[in-house]
Amino acid sequence: GPWGAKSVERLIHTWKPDVLFTLGDPWMVDWAAKIEGRDRVRWVMYVPIDRDPISRAWIDVLSRPDCLVLYSDWGAEVVRRQMPYRTPLVIPHGVDTTVFHPFTPEKRMAARRMLGIDEHAFVVGQIARNQDRKQVPLTIGAFKAFNCMCAADEERVAGSARPLPPNLAYSCPVCGDFEQDPEKASSMLYLHMTMGDDSDDGRGVSWNIHELVRRYDLGGRVLGTPGYTVRKGVASRDLNAIYNLFDVHVLTTKREGYGLSVIESMASGIPNVVTAYSACRELVEKGGGELIDVLAYVNEPHDE
Repeated sequence: GPWGAKSVERLIHTWKPDVLFTLGDPWMVDWAAKIEGRDRVRWVMYVPIDRDPISRAWIDVLSRPDCLVLYSDWGAEVVRRQMPYRTPLVIPHGVDTTVFHPFTPEKRMAARRMLGIDEHAFVVGQIARNQDRKQVPLTIGAFKAFNCMCAADEERVAGSARPLPPNLAYSCPVCGDFEQDPEKASSMLYLHMTMGDDSDDGRGVSWNIHELVRRYDLGGRVLGTPGYTVRKGVASRDLNAIYNLFDVHVLTTKREGYGLSVIESMASGIPNVVTAYSACRELVEKGGGELIDVLAYVNEPHDE
């Protein structure tokens, strides 16, 4: 059954457990309230909250477990405000610091050389699922703007209301023009995600990274993890090595129930630039990076 519904029902009849523990978004585990034998177990629901307000469908699911455990204080506040009859617990995710840790400068440079990255290049990285919620085009556009001379020229940015050139797709999204800053000409963008050509990357879900790179005229400046697919990731120690390639980790996400890549990058000694919304805020606001102000909030077309 979807997300384990049928198998869990069989296990309840066979094992007769006292507690059912589920981990996942509300839409992934809504079946737990309806399975046969539900009245014979205590249901502990460990769940991320990544939006405010919560939809009515989510409120219905969150009302049903015997114990509600959330990932973040932000999520708990959202639930308490909309569901005052619930008293959620908060257990944040952790990170294994024996696996995620900073490399020595020598090991870091050696890792870069293996991938052909200039030892002194500034590397911007993003570790995320290639999906709409992560807003990958914003990361790529920001990298383009970072390379433009306008990033160091406030007067040029202030005058950006002038008519834009016809090759807008290849231009800086801030000033509408583009002039490469020579000091950043060796900078690289590393995207640890699928490129949009994986069979599990459905149209309308994932971005075509190769096309985005072409549109922003960043050929040769964007790297990815070879052989990475939705079903085939990398070992945790290899992921730590990828973090250690970066100078900064960027997450231009619409929302996060927690943000594992944020705390993993921190444990690896890499600062973050993340959206100032949802659980990301509490991970970064006391140190470890910078927050991106939210320009506009949007409603998902099929928010459940």
